[in-house]
Amino acid sequence: MVAVLVAALLSLTLVSGYAGADDTQPNPGSGTAKNGKGDASWGMGPAKHVPDKQVVDGRAYLVYSANPGATILDQIKIFNYGTRPLTLQVYPTDAVQSDDGAFGLLPGGDTPADAGTWITLRDLPKNGRITVPGRVGKQPYNTKLVKFIARIPLKAAPGDHVAGIVASLKVTSRNKKGAKITLDQRVGVRAYFSLSGDLAPKVSVENLHASYDDHRDPLGRGLYTVSYTVHNTGNMRLDVAQDVNVDRCVVPLVPCPFSDLVAHPRRLRDLLPGSKVTVTQRFEDRFGLGRPRAKVTLHPSVVDTGYAKKVPAATASAGFWALPWLLVLEIVVVLLLLGFLGWRLDRRRRERARLKAEIAAAPAPRHAAVVTRSEA
Repeated sequence: MVAVLVAALLSLTLVSGYAGADDTQPNPGSGTAKNGKGDASWGMGPAKHVPDKQVVDGRAYLVYSANPGATILDQIKIFNYGTRPLTLQVYPTDAVQSDDGAFGLLPGGDTPADAGTWITLRDLPKNGRITVPGRVGKQPYNTKLVKFIARIPLKAAPGDHVAGIVASLKVTSRNKKGAKITLDQRVGVRAYFSLSGDLAPKVSVENLHASYDDHRDPLGRGLYTVSYTVHNTGNMRLDVAQDVNVDRCVVPLVPCPFSDLVAHPRRLRDLLPGSKVTVTQRFEDRFGLGRPRAKVTLHPSVVDTGYAKKVPAATASAGFWALPWLLVLEIVVVLLLLGFLGWRLDRRRRERARLKAEIAAAPAPRHAAVVTRSEA
């Protein structure tokens, strides 16, 4: 039996820029793996206009502002930190975003459909495999230059498109049961394309659900849970700040002893167009009774600092029941006891009143005349 484990994002490092006085080292993004001949370690970074005494050009990512139909030439360098030659599969693909907002690239077996199809790697064999020589002597690494061309279609939609170039190492081994396992470890560099045209940044709140979970606390404290989906429905990358508010006082003109529950979930960074991120906010050990209302407000801003217009906020709200059953039972029992005591007191009061009325209505008693005789 053959088991195949494709850990496409296990060792995915989306290389970022580095700063400091010493820029002679390659970008710190790297991957490591056991390849049957010892440890394998590699990295990659943009390398078009490399300053003297550097091996990469210092860009954090591959970032392009262009018109549909444009052609872009660029290049990257792949680094081999090991002493043995390293054969890697190099290919472009589309960016994806997980439900929690983490940035990633499509698994190796998936076919790109957007910006990943625009990139063509040059001077590579048809199988996409390249061999990077191992370091020699005191060298910290050896390198391989990879040139590529990006052809943007004339009909490409305006706004942001995100891809990546991946260097992948697949290692096959056997587990304790003898089954084959293929581990796909990857290092990637992001490629951002901002295309001119009708730019329409927009975000929405979807699938808003709010609930209250009774913890059987005698004081009625429980768990408020507010969950929703942040959906980038526009065509630009967004940073999104979030506000979650639960109004526990919903009866008009009635003084409220409870303040609103307010939270600010983490800011969502670089939310890609079309991406959806699920957010869950919890408020623990909070009193609840009645029908509160949860409201979510999103405050988006465009990642591209050249876009000056303000993006409208998005809101959504939902009511829900908060019924702490133990407290409700306690209140019912207390009310029943008070009702019973009141009934007993009222019954005694009415009994006393009846007795008094009977006494007052009774006829006066007849007394016999007493005659006294005095004897001489």
